[in-house]
Amino acid sequence: YHVISHQGEWYVIALCHTRRDLRTFALSRIKSGRLTGQYFSIPQDFNFNRIAEDHFGIQWSDKNYNVKIWFSATAAPLIRERIWHEGQIIHENKDKSIIMEFSVSHLLEVKRWVLSWGAMACVKEPQSLVDEITNEINQLFEGYGDTYEQRDYQAG
Repeated sequence: YHVISHQGEWYVIALCHTRRDLRTFALSRIKSGRLTGQYFSIPQDFNFNRIAEDHFGIQWSDKNYNVKIWFSATAAPLIRERIWHEGQIIHENKDKSIIMEFSVSHLLEVKRWVLSWGAMACVKEPQSLVDEITNEINQLFEGYGDTYEQRDYQAG
């Protein structure tokens, strides 16, 4: 129904016959194709702009999350200099840190983005995203807690 480029990768939004629902497919993961002689029509109620209005990246769903992220005074100038989400609102704090607020329909890419900022970012809402990031950090800590010699590595 729609083709989109995101971070150097091409995606197709199409009807998945297995799930009987719209899905996003990465073109690079499609291993083969064949002509079937079948045709399809894009449903009249399909509206990519409606799907994409509350996305952060390529993931989307029917849910809606209000996200609030604190950024340190060090990160704040980098956050302010570009639009990360069309609906973003930035609240300035006296210590020059900021809170960025926006609504999204999926949290996976928000989670990855926040983690990429390290200690310069901290999710305040929603609690489900706070919990996911806390879990991820705990798993990272466990992995880095072992010394190199204690890890079970397989020679490649």
